[in-house]
Amino acid sequence: MSFRARLTLVAAGAVAVAVVLASAITYVVVRGELRGQVDNSLRSRAAAISPGSIGSAFFSDIPNPELGDAPGYLQLVARDGRTIRPPHETAAIPVTPGARTVAAGRSGSSFADASVSRRHMRVLTVPIAVGWALRRRGSG
Repeated sequence: MSFRARLTLVAAGAVAVAVVLASAITYVVVRGELRGQVDNSLRSRAAAISPGSIGSAFFSDIPNPELGDAPGYLQLVARDGRTIRPPHETAAIPVTPGARTVAAGRSGSSFADASVSRRHMRVLTVPIAVGWALRRRGSG
């Protein structure tokens, strides 16, 4: 193999490595930015919800999201793992030990990744009342 052919192969390999590395870095940066936006949206929507009487009527007191914001999906979870969903919701966010810990008051708010109906979701769990936590999911 001639020197020119070897030089061409080395240059092509260097370009391929640079493209793969740049793609990986871009993926990580963009993923972090998008995830941060979803997390901020979940936080702000959860902050707009004030504790009320726990039960199915709880969901009727929740203010509508601001214009352009996604309504999201809400679910109450008790420290024993019971859940209460709005009447029109059929899919449940899986109850995790972390969600039960938040509901029991043994930890503060937490984010988690979940799969609901085979779709990836970002879930924020916040304490809402004694023995209860509110879970809100967003795509992400």
